[in-house]
Amino acid sequence: MPKKFALVIAVDCCNKRALLIALEYKDHEIENSLPHAIHQMYKVRKILTTRYGFHKKDVVVMTDKKGEKNNSHYPPTADNIKKNLKKMGYESRPGDKLFLYFIGHGGREEAPQGSPNDTGFVEFISTANSTRICGLMEGSHECIGRSVITDDKKKSSKNDKGKCTKEKGNKEKQTPSSIFLASCQSDEDCYYGHVNGHDVSYFTHTLLELLYLSEGQMSLMELVTEINRKLSRITDAVGNVIQQRAGLYCSPAQSEEKFLGGMIGKQKGGRVETYGDHGKASTSSTQTLSSMVLNSDTQEDAKSGVEKFQVKILGDSSAQITEDVLSSSNVGITYSKLSGSASSASLTNGHAAPMYPAGIRNGNETWFEVGRSKTYTPTADDIGHVLKFECSVVDAVTKSPVGQASTLQTNRVIPAPSPIPRRIIRVDGMGHLELDRRMTSSGTFTALSYNVLSETCASNDLYSYCPPWALSWPYRRQNLLREIIDYAADIICLQEVQNDHYDEFFAPELDKHGYHSLFKRKTTEVIVSSGNTIDGCATFFRRDKFSHVKKYEDNVALIVVLETKVNNQLVDNLGKRQLLCVANTHVHVQQDLKDVKLWQVHTLLKGLEKIATSADIPMLVCGDFNSVPGSAPHALLAMGKVDPSHPDLTVDPLNILRPHSKLVHQLPLVSAYSSFARTAGLAFEQHKRRLDGGTKEPLFTSVTRDFVGTLDYIFYTADSLVVESLLELLDEESLRKDTALPSPGWSSDHIALLAEFRCCKNKSRH
Repeated sequence: MPKKFALVIAVDCCNKRALLIALEYKDHEIENSLPHAIHQMYKVRKILTTRYGFHKKDVVVMTDKKGEKNNSHYPPTADNIKKNLKKMGYESRPGDKLFLYFIGHGGREEAPQGSPNDTGFVEFISTANSTRICGLMEGSHECIGRSVITDDKKKSSKNDKGKCTKEKGNKEKQTPSSIFLASCQSDEDCYYGHVNGHDVSYFTHTLLELLYLSEGQMSLMELVTEINRKLSRITDAVGNVIQQRAGLYCSPAQSEEKFLGGMIGKQKGGRVETYGDHGKASTSSTQTLSSMVLNSDTQEDAKSGVEKFQVKILGDSSAQITEDVLSSSNVGITYSKLSGSASSASLTNGHAAPMYPAGIRNGNETWFEVGRSKTYTPTADDIGHVLKFECSVVDAVTKSPVGQASTLQTNRVIPAPSPIPRRIIRVDGMGHLELDRRMTSSGTFTALSYNVLSETCASNDLYSYCPPWALSWPYRRQNLLREIIDYAADIICLQEVQNDHYDEFFAPELDKHGYHSLFKRKTTEVIVSSGNTIDGCATFFRRDKFSHVKKYEDNVALIVVLETKVNNQLVDNLGKRQLLCVANTHVHVQQDLKDVKLWQVHTLLKGLEKIATSADIPMLVCGDFNSVPGSAPHALLAMGKVDPSHPDLTVDPLNILRPHSKLVHQLPLVSAYSSFARTAGLAFEQHKRRLDGGTKEPLFTSVTRDFVGTLDYIFYTADSLVVESLLELLDEESLRKDTALPSPGWSSDHIALLAEFRCCKNKSRH
């Protein structure tokens, strides 16, 4: 098996400079060339510039590839390398971060003919001289910590003219601030293999994957522990476990530090999210470590302020054991994935290379371990593969598994559905206002209304056309949350939110994004296997835009009075507070109870009228009214009254609607989405075609196999608010590709409505 030498140096931070050296030896008569070296060096540069805050201009690249356009200093002779190291040292200041990455063999080769080389040799850094690297950075400030990651032993090449080695008894003294991570021990070689179309160094490949997956949150000790656990699973061409284990040399305190101080930023662009049969798991925290023992070299190294931490993997290294002890439950957990082909030695999905290139054969199946924690989030590399969750009890003393492991398998992982994002469309929302009215602008805000389909209502019988994994709550809640967050509304009105989902998911998750929230339960409980569940309405608002003034509740609605903020501060507008009243409702669902629906809407409007008489306040009335356009509840909302001859009034067995003359209100309510109908221009014809020609409401806000129609609305008081823009409506044809809602792409049987408003001031409200 070909081998390689990898070396990394780093130090702590203000200005950040890096020297990256990759040698492939294609132009040298050397026994083992390293075709993976330059490819992996650029992966190192990518993680430095995208996750650790290094600027490309401060990253110097040196390779032995002819004509390499990115070469800053060619060729990478020992002299040139030393000059760059010294330059970084002399230019450093206290707190700076210096980084050296070297991948290649140690030794020296004859320089290519015509190469501008002062010695006639390409002299490469020798692994045996890894402890002298800090000395090459002479002139660097003593307060700079130095970290080195290196392979510690390599065989000489055929033309080795004088490999630099440490003389016995002449060991370099390391400064206490130095950190050394050796990618293999002094009696070992380092290996590379073929992964996803590329030759890779197993050590560097595993290091980079761990840094990405952990978001840089692993300590150095955790990092070397996990690297060794992965290396212990890799076999060579004849099936033997490779003998390569990393070791960490540093003080105990330094072993708890993060690599390069930890990541400071995330890579640009979104990652591909993937889902298995049981939905998406939440992101896991770093695992608890297995046992650590000190290497025999520890006592000697400790004299110079350095200790070596060597990971000891418990049990048979060729078996799939679960030596980790996770929290107090003493349960070891392993996640694996099944390759699509039992003969495949690597996973080639067209995505990033897998983190664990070694497979574990089980009959005709080959499994690759992909995680060891209580939760696992599938990655793009898992697409097309089955995931297996394995859990076994671990003895707290011996750290060995006890009894039979429990397993659970998913269906094959598929890419996360990604429906086309809905656009925000600017509209002329002022067409209904008299032009001579005087208005004073006080800023804009957005409001979202969305029935999220509670778990208790999402039955497989009712929505049999939706794949079970897409109907499961663990999947839907993540999809709904991502959609809601993407809308970035200032006010969010959700309906059909279960009380446990509000407490355990929506409230804490949206709190992370700056929202305060209030919740109102229905009066009817649903009995489920886990206990009593009640759904209700939840209203969220941005803490930096609004403060909560008052909360009202009626039979079916949550009413919240908010006060606007500017620059996160409450303001006085001409000596008067700028208030906003938001009603969030979910009207009774049963279609035959038309009298109940109308009574509930009438009761809500009368309550809002009382609030309006006490304060000149703009109002929003949002929610799922379970009433189609033209129904009596819709007529009362939009027209302010119900025609006594309306057919819905014939259903009133308890006479709760009499006299019919009481079914009126004085609030100037207008449906926000009717603004599409009032906006002129060819660009709006498509949006107008998605409205009902008579009522000017959307053709639908809910699409199931048995129903297509509008049930959801955002009404606003037209004397104090103006519609600025609307979230575009969807066409039924695009939704019918998955039969109906909910679907893998849209996780509710309703669509979200969103409107942007501008607060205005009229002379009076009558």
